Amino acid sequence: MQLLKSQIKVLIFSQNQDELSFLTLNTENITYFEQVKGIQKQLRSQSASVIFIHITNQDSEKAAKSIAKYVRQSLADSKARLVILNPEEYPVNELEFIENLQIDEFIKIGEKENNLANVRINRIINSTQTQDEILTQQAAQTELLMSVNRFTRHRQSIQSLILECAEALGAFCCASSAIVALSSKVIPVQINAEQKLLTDEELTQLKNNGFNAVIEQSFSRTSPNIDLLTNATLNDQLNTLCGEPIGSYLVFPLTAYSKTLAVIFCFIADSNMHRVSTQHVNVMRDTAEQLRLVIERRSAESKLKSQYARLKSALSELQSTQDQLVHAEKMASVGQMAAGIAHEINNPLASVLSNFDPLSDYVVTLVKMLDLHDSLMQSIDQPEELENHEAHQNLQSFKQESDLDFVVDDIKAIVNDSREGLLRVRDIISDLSCFSHKQELEKRPFSIHDLFDETLRLLMPEIATDIQVTHTVSVEESLNAHRGFIQQILTNLIKNASHALSENDQKSASKTINIQAERHENEVVISVQDNGPGISSELKKQIFSPFFTTKEVGQGTGLGLSVSYSLAKKMDGSLSLESGKNDTTKFVLRLPFSEE
Repeated sequence: MQLLKSQIKVLIFSQNQDELSFLTLNTENITYFEQVKGIQKQLRSQSASVIFIHITNQDSEKAAKSIAKYVRQSLADSKARLVILNPEEYPVNELEFIENLQIDEFIKIGEKENNLANVRINRIINSTQTQDEILTQQAAQTELLMSVNRFTRHRQSIQSLILECAEALGAFCCASSAIVALSSKVIPVQINAEQKLLTDEELTQLKNNGFNAVIEQSFSRTSPNIDLLTNATLNDQLNTLCGEPIGSYLVFPLTAYSKTLAVIFCFIADSNMHRVSTQHVNVMRDTAEQLRLVIERRSAESKLKSQYARLKSALSELQSTQDQLVHAEKMASVGQMAAGIAHEINNPLASVLSNFDPLSDYVVTLVKMLDLHDSLMQSIDQPEELENHEAHQNLQSFKQESDLDFVVDDIKAIVNDSREGLLRVRDIISDLSCFSHKQELEKRPFSIHDLFDETLRLLMPEIATDIQVTHTVSVEESLNAHRGFIQQILTNLIKNASHALSENDQKSASKTINIQAERHENEVVISVQDNGPGISSELKKQIFSPFFTTKEVGQGTGLGLSVSYSLAKKMDGSLSLESGKNDTTKFVLRLPFSEE
């Protein structure tokens, strides 16, 4: 942005400049032209604020019309002021110029009119200068407010935005030079392209000549203010550095949360002091307040983002921990079932192993039988009847002694028993592997019938023999859900029901666990109910709390129901308890039904 002290551009077209020698204009930024092409070339490269056109004859009148038409039509410049200077000896049709060429003003010149013409011309220049300064001031104020807006929108560093704000502020208060003082260093600011930046050496000299104390005092301020320079040495150095007499400086602190982050100093020349009014100071104070709010908001946003990142990381760790906890609880269930499963596997294995002893004897018998049979076949080929008779007798005798018919039948039974036992071991290991496998949250269609059968096969060794387990499934469609999670919840509920019935001191006619699966509109309802002692209202409040258990120390983790509750929530379902003191206990798992 350009400095506000730049003067307006004044152009004068005259083919007889001697007649304008009476002019004493209060500006030096004037250019004279005698040729139309020359002034047109100038206007193409740089616009002018005021254009005076001197008319003395027909040729200059024609040139005036050409210049006016070029400005208004070709350049479409409606802001430049066009003023016609013409002597009384050569009057022009003013109405034609005003209507067709949008001339702003006519000034008569001549021996009697020159003094008045000089005053009027200077007044036009002064008013245009004032208007131009107002527009430039408004542009500077707009740029200052835009620099505040950039604080809000841009993701640049705070220091970069402060330097941009300092540049806009320097232009707004007509400063000759500006610097930004941070807590650790001082940075020069370039207000426009023509300005020379202060070097580090010059800044050091400035601080050593008393400005360091000014900086320290300024960090205790909370609002912008303009101070006069009272230190003669400091004043002389600023005059030298800025190239003109400096009479005052603006102190503009940038604060956030009652702490000064930086201070902007703008050095104002004596010639520009009149341009900084009380209204300007009020605008700067409003700007400082807006900047304070923006900086505090950006700081809050930064802290919020940092907290969000920490919370996101903590949530990720929590989810990972929860997954590990779910798997650990599942493995704890596996550990508790290990004894029953080992017993269940040991029975068919023992049966298979016990079959190998008689099977070995049967094999010896069959081998011997085959040897005798071979001997008989060989004796048939011999001519001696005595040897044939002896071989036949040996074969019949061994057949009766070994009970060969029984051996054949028993071999079939042993093989069948061994096959069934090994198949049982395979099923148990398969079910256990499926249960203990750590699975991701992935939906897959599965049969609830198969899930119930598999879960009960796993748990039957752990359920007391006096407990009767029944299950009813009225859902024929496949359920698209997390099979492993549902099996783990079902396992926990059945085990809890079994333990409650086993520990029940009351003698009842029968101990039952009833498992049901039903379809209710858009959800599947799975319930596990036992006729045990029930759960009191006091315990019901804590039943889903982590590590809560009614068992003795070392007999329960207190995580089963808590994990089951979390898994139900994870599948967009719910797990609830329906129980009263000395009543049945019923847990209900509700899951959204989906086949896809």
